[in-house]
Amino acid sequence: MVSNYTTPTKEDVSFGNDIQFIKTGDLAISKPKDFFFKSTAYWILNILIALATIFLIFFKRKQIELNSDVSRMKNKRANKESQKRLKTAKTYLDSNQDTLFYDEIAKALWGYVADKFSIDQVNLTTDKIKAKLIAKQIEEQKIDSLIQVLQQCEFARFAPSADPNGKQKLYDQATEVIQNFEQKNK
Repeated sequence: MVSNYTTPTKEDVSFGNDIQFIKTGDLAISKPKDFFFKSTAYWILNILIALATIFLIFFKRKQIELNSDVSRMKNKRANKESQKRLKTAKTYLDSNQDTLFYDEIAKALWGYVADKFSIDQVNLTTDKIKAKLIAKQIEEQKIDSLIQVLQQCEFARFAPSADPNGKQKLYDQATEVIQNFEQKNK
C-alpha cells in the first residue's frame, strides 16, 4: 500500500499565517464589570441565607425541647386518644361485641385520666384518681360522674346485662365525661 501523504517543507510554512508569535508583556485577563461576587445582590443573598439558617436552628431546637416534655405531650394528646378509643368502642357497640365494648370504654376513660392529669398507670385506682383530681381543684360532680362511669364499666364487664339501651347510655356518659373535663381544662 502506497501513501500519497507528503510532509511540508520549510518553504511551505510562512510566518503570520501558519505560526503565530508568542506574546510577551501585559497578559491581564479582563473581568466583566458586573461580576456577581462583589455585587449587592450577592451580599443580600448571603445575609438572607444566614438569617434563614439561624431561624431554622432556633425553630428546630424549640421543637425538640417541646417534644421532650413527655407529660405535656401526653396531656395534649389525651383527648385525641380517648376519642379514638370511643370510636372503636362505638364499632363494638354496633356489632354487639359487649366485652370488647366495655373494655374499650374503660381503656378510653382510664387512659384519658392518666394522660390528662399525669397519673402513672400503676396508680390508677378510683381512690387515687379522686384524690389527684380533688388536689387539681376539679369539681366533685365531674369526678363523681367519671368514677360512676368507670364503675359501671367494670360491673358490666364482669356481670353483663342484656339491656342494649344501657350500653348506648354508658357510651354517651363516657363521651360526656371526657367533654366535661376538656371544657374545664381549656
